[in-house]
Amino acid sequence: MKRGFRKILSVILVLAMMCSLAACGSSSKDMDPNLGKYIGYQIDIMGWEPMDSVYDGGENYVELKSGGKGTFCLDGSSTKIKWTLDGENLTMTAEGEDCTGTLKDGMITTDFFGYDFTMTFLKEGVEAPADTATTTEAAEPETAGEVGYWQVSSYDDGETQMTGDEMQEYGIVYYMQLEEGGTGTMVTDESTPMEWGDGKMTFSSGAQMMTDYDHFIEIHGEMEDPENDDNSYDYFLYLRPWGMDWEDIRGGDTDEMPYTDMMPPSYDTWYVPLIDAGETSAPADIVLDDADTGDDTESESDSESSTSATAGTSVDGVYDTGEFNVTVPDGWAAFGVDDMWSDEEGAKDPTSLMIGKGATDEYDIYSKPYIEIKYYDKNTEMYVPGEDMYDDMKDISPVTLGNYKWKGFTGSFSGYKLTLIYTGKSDADQFQVTIWTETDGGKISFDDKDVKAIIGSITVD
Repeated sequence: MKRGFRKILSVILVLAMMCSLAACGSSSKDMDPNLGKYIGYQIDIMGWEPMDSVYDGGENYVELKSGGKGTFCLDGSSTKIKWTLDGENLTMTAEGEDCTGTLKDGMITTDFFGYDFTMTFLKEGVEAPADTATTTEAAEPETAGEVGYWQVSSYDDGETQMTGDEMQEYGIVYYMQLEEGGTGTMVTDESTPMEWGDGKMTFSSGAQMMTDYDHFIEIHGEMEDPENDDNSYDYFLYLRPWGMDWEDIRGGDTDEMPYTDMMPPSYDTWYVPLIDAGETSAPADIVLDDADTGDDTESESDSESSTSATAGTSVDGVYDTGEFNVTVPDGWAAFGVDDMWSDEEGAKDPTSLMIGKGATDEYDIYSKPYIEIKYYDKNTEMYVPGEDMYDDMKDISPVTLGNYKWKGFTGSFSGYKLTLIYTGKSDADQFQVTIWTETDGGKISFDDKDVKAIIGSITVD
């Protein structure tokens, strides 16, 4: 009897274990269809692009695991996340920052921890939806010629002229996205909602556009330094669809515009021949003659700049800013710095100067090795950046060049090597000189003969 009871008890225990194991294998959490790996599919920064074409340094994926845990990997760099799903609303959290989006039909659509762009991830084994965006081409304007994507293709403030390629090279990307229904977005240094219609555009920041010309967009706004309310500047943007002529602007009333001559630079010598040749868009490689403005007559602003003391003058290799002068050796070029606080059009800051080796125009300054000179009179406090501004700082021995004894350091900023020197007397005229020793366009050294000649020639007027 006892032996039979033990046998029955053993069978009961085995059955109980089998039931327990079966229960573990059918956990509702492990059956969650949302768990799994979602592969990076597309990203929308300024238009939809394959994610791997933007982040090509490694894997891009989101992995949702049981228990609300997971992994977010972008460009091969991964971080642990916690996630929650409320209906189709997905929230992923890492280090106190949230990604918010949706999870629907095997696709995650999300922002990137609050940044203003959108990313999509497809679950392994799920086919891409047929209506998903697959191109970065700008939207073709509809019949009205207005709805769609408008990118600034050139910049001209009457003094500085930049092509679209040059704007992108310097990280300046301005555009508008006009939507049906009279809404849209203006993107300059920030993204600004806007309303448009009947020849008028209104921005939430207060900037407005009014135009009496067909498809001619004039945008005027103000940019402010968030860290210093005293620093601000006005900007004007002008846009017109490629292919339109500007003869109505040439002969029209421009009294309400910033400049009398509102024609684009190189309009007659570059733009018109391309249109006549049947070009439907701007060439990828744009080469313009900066001296050609499309008008052989000297403008009023050019005349003022050439005679203004604040514009700077160069005679026999010596550049005079109006506050100080400096020798410019052969093979170098000096360029004044715009005076953003002056009411005079074309005025240059008499306390600043940039001298580039091998530079032919002011745009070369940022691609060639160059020297940046800043003057402070005895009533102006000179700020010398410290270790929090530069990497790999190393002091250099004081040296006397010309009328001044200089001290300073070497270091790097954003990967670019430099030498920064300055005069040390706070009760007298002072100078701060930054020598950008290595750029994509070449190298110079503080010990170079030309460099020392430039620094040694600095004198106050």
